[in-house]
Amino acid sequence: MNRILLVGNGAREHAICEALVKADDINLFAFMNKINPGIRKLSKEYYIGDLNDPEEIVKYAKTVKADFAVIGPETPLSKGVVDKLEDAEIPCASPNREMSRIEWSKVFTRNLMRENNIPGCPEFLVFSDKDDKKSIEQAICGFLKDHNNQVAIKPDYLTGGKGVKVWSDHLNSTEEVINYVNEVLTHGNKTVVLEEKFIKPTTLRNSEFTLQAMVSGTNIIPMPLVQDFKRAYNDDKGPNTGSMGSYSCADHKLPFLSDNEYDKAIAIMEKTAKALEQYKGILYGQFMLTDNGVQLIEYNSRFGDPEAMNVLPLLQDDFSKCCEEMIDNRLSKKTWLKEASVCVYLTPRGYPTQPEANKELIVNTAKLNVYNCKLYYASVDETPEGKILTTSSRAIGILGIGDSTKEAKVTAYEAVTAVSGDLHFRTDIAEGI
Repeated sequence: MNRILLVGNGAREHAICEALVKADDINLFAFMNKINPGIRKLSKEYYIGDLNDPEEIVKYAKTVKADFAVIGPETPLSKGVVDKLEDAEIPCASPNREMSRIEWSKVFTRNLMRENNIPGCPEFLVFSDKDDKKSIEQAICGFLKDHNNQVAIKPDYLTGGKGVKVWSDHLNSTEEVINYVNEVLTHGNKTVVLEEKFIKPTTLRNSEFTLQAMVSGTNIIPMPLVQDFKRAYNDDKGPNTGSMGSYSCADHKLPFLSDNEYDKAIAIMEKTAKALEQYKGILYGQFMLTDNGVQLIEYNSRFGDPEAMNVLPLLQDDFSKCCEEMIDNRLSKKTWLKEASVCVYLTPRGYPTQPEANKELIVNTAKLNVYNCKLYYASVDETPEGKILTTSSRAIGILGIGDSTKEAKVTAYEAVTAVSGDLHFRTDIAEGI
């Protein structure tokens, strides 16, 4: 009987838990910072603690005698929880702190790509608080001129997906660019990347896409492609969010990508794994199709959220065995259902600017089962009385699966009606696909 420790308590982790316990010989132990009712039901035991405290996580892992661990969110990885677990002889199907720099250090990622001639890398500059302010301003002005003001500014530390600012969306003058660079240099590790902004083809409404892969050393196993929708409101309007929904297609590709472009994205991932040499776990590439081909926006060192929900239910292999293979550096080919998936996120009303927390949600399980959909709890809290309450972030992911994206979308939106509460969701996820 395998005893597996799962760290985290969002919808991504709910999907990971579901995939892990598909096998009969699994005892799951969850380390969460608040109760996720879905994870609670799947776990033999759970513990509420600090996700960013490696020592506390190691102590619990030893108590439950975990055979190995899977880390869901990015911050524990950056805090070195894998290093501490492995020091305690508890293997992890997740990258250590050094390898997870691919996510939490934009400077590391861009330098890795440039030094190893990995395609998809924009021109960029790096500044630190040790640089002369006047020199920084001069360099910024020159870079803006060279790139017709089309730039992106990325803090060199984790910001919860809210730190990147780009020209025209957030910044509209040289002064604003300089001010934001200086602001970033007062936080975190006081380093910032200024890079050329990728421009999508004018013929496409959205050309970003996600390629996730299982990785062990230089071996990668790609998963079905996913496209998500980050803006809060229909027609891609409003502020950015963690994501309001996503879809995958039955052929595991995306309609706007050619086979050649798909192969280029995989090649970028393969070259990155080769450059890293010792990566272990899930690697997530956020790409954009541009007029200059496929470009890499950023890497994440874990599953995406909601993208994990799109791909894990389609995996026909035992995910617990996949984790063991990543740990032991013996990854083999995987099989995925030839079906499509659509995830619709339900959020508290007012999300993301003024979310209404502590509002009760009621799930009609019988109605949900009629639509044969999956429900994943995200940032919710379960009271001792069993009530499910919203927090300040996304609440529930509803996943529809079908023979086509259109069929999966219809199913997902039908199942949305099984959840009642003061909620907001987009009604155009995967529209026109």
